[in-house]
Amino acid sequence: MEKKKIIYFHGFGSSGASGTVETLRNLLPDAEIIAPDILVDPFEALPFLKALCEDEHPDLVIGTSMGGMYAHQMRGYKRICVNPALNMSSMSKVLKTGTHKFFNRRKNNEKDLNSAAL
Repeated sequence: MEKKKIIYFHGFGSSGASGTVETLRNLLPDAEIIAPDILVDPFEALPFLKALCEDEHPDLVIGTSMGGMYAHQMRGYKRICVNPALNMSSMSKVLKTGTHKFFNRRKNNEKDLNSAAL
């Protein structure tokens, strides 16, 4: 039997190495969990994630927070959007420009994101 393929989109400031990914892998050991580090710039992230889905043909796309907003846009796939951040542009009081630490380890070992560059 072929493994089910699940793509997980993390939230803002997180990574594909989040605790949620580890939990999914522990709870669903017979599934292949694909968890990319999402690019910070949404104009780069959305095409990247759409191409990933087209290449991988997942059985399910799961996203939390900002990842839920991206998962919501993956038309044609079964999706679970956990607390999707559909109103990111109205979060100016929370999302400040400047340099911020990523919450989780990134595959490219980046530690900071510079939101002023967005």
